[in-house]
Amino acid sequence: MAITGPFRSYDKPAFSTPDLIAKLQGQGLGISDPGYAGGILDRISYFRFRGYLHPYLDLSHAARLRQGRKTFKAGATFERALEMYRFDEGLRRLIFGLLPEVEVALRSVLDATLCQIAGHGFWHLQPEWFKTNQHPKRLLHSLSASFCESGEAYAKHYQATYFNEHAGPYKHLPPFWVLCELTTLGQLKEIFESLWEGAPPFPPAKLPKSTVLDKMAQRRFGADHYRDLVRWVHVLRDIRNVCAHHGRLWNRNVIAPPGLAKKVSTPFPVLHTGSNIPKMNTVYAALIALRVMSRRLGITDGIKSGLLALLSSFPEANQPSQKHAMGMPTDWDRDTVWG
Repeated sequence: MAITGPFRSYDKPAFSTPDLIAKLQGQGLGISDPGYAGGILDRISYFRFRGYLHPYLDLSHAARLRQGRKTFKAGATFERALEMYRFDEGLRRLIFGLLPEVEVALRSVLDATLCQIAGHGFWHLQPEWFKTNQHPKRLLHSLSASFCESGEAYAKHYQATYFNEHAGPYKHLPPFWVLCELTTLGQLKEIFESLWEGAPPFPPAKLPKSTVLDKMAQRRFGADHYRDLVRWVHVLRDIRNVCAHHGRLWNRNVIAPPGLAKKVSTPFPVLHTGSNIPKMNTVYAALIALRVMSRRLGITDGIKSGLLALLSSFPEANQPSQKHAMGMPTDWDRDTVWG
């Protein structure tokens, strides 16, 4: 098949570890112990580590004209990048340890809210609750497969004992409080996104408009609107996936969680000098959303103390440029959101 477009054959050679070390040194990266650095690259791979080297590259126009190739900023060292790598490992562990409690609460609160109105636990199988009056069919097929293939005792017991009278094509599926035990955070995100706030079974919204799902978002998760909560769940799903797959997190661009400006007493930093646009597409903004949800749910999150401990253990991460890349204000720890 002919390949069209601005493509070219990938012809970059595979370098040995000593050659990679020599290449980095030739680009101006300080490496105090090449043998130790080589062992690190052998263990985690150069391709993975280069994401932590990138902030130390000199990307100025003058540098490109002067060198004609990539060069590192003055003072850039392998050890500084490795410190950020270790900081990122700790940050992922901090967040990943908290997410399960929040995820379980999202399932439970949503199910309790819908069950109370529907009068049963099979609301997820009825199209009238969803946008365009349709089931999220791909999602239900996936959940059905997970349930039917599950080896859990509760799943086998239900399959051998019950059916439901609420959804013909899915009469083999259990109430949501059972099925949600097999639901991933990604699937839960799809359910949150698919629910229709104006669904006829919901009580009419009062003025000023505040739907049942708005009230759930406000009272149980601290979000001002259901639409904000949906975005927060989306962000948490993305963050969770990065943590689970050991990806670079600390300076990653994520979906900006809305509705947080009024939740903090210290403004978010701006995108860059001269801008008045807050830098919200960051891991710190996601942590604020996680903090707001945890506090409303009564979960002891340990985010502030965990961040302080990491920044103390890895001083490179406490540099102003690194904190800005994370979206952290200079005096972030004084914000009332952490009180």
